[in-house]
Amino acid sequence: MTDMSPPQSYAFELTPQNMSTALDWVENCVKKLASNERQIFGVRLCVEELLANLLSHVKSQIVNVEINIQSDASGIGLILTNNGPLFNPLEKEARMLDSDIDAARLGGWGVPILHHFSDRFEYRAVGDNNVIMLYFSELQDAGNSRE
Repeated sequence: MTDMSPPQSYAFELTPQNMSTALDWVENCVKKLASNERQIFGVRLCVEELLANLLSHVKSQIVNVEINIQSDASGIGLILTNNGPLFNPLEKEARMLDSDIDAARLGGWGVPILHHFSDRFEYRAVGDNNVIMLYFSELQDAGNSRE
């Protein structure tokens, strides 16, 4: 990204009680940068999915999260760093649709959601931290071009 906006950062200890505060911060930040409602919805949904999954996989560990958001003329970049259990979501097998609604299982849609709403999805472990990078193109207003 070139000619980037100043980075917006939010750091917090993740708990079920403060997750909505973090999501509201993300949404308010993205509303200032995004050109369309689909992009705002996609960014918030992706962050919500990441935080919810993180909460569901920690036991008694204190998890610190930092969210950084920047934009340029072509889109919005988001980096979510956390000290939760190391997990590379790109190594997870893609979830297939269940053929029978009565036998359908819950869960497993996080990674497909991240791929669907973002244009780029990267992961790396840096020491004991997960670093997830998502990029949301301004071109999403007519729907995701990869459909």
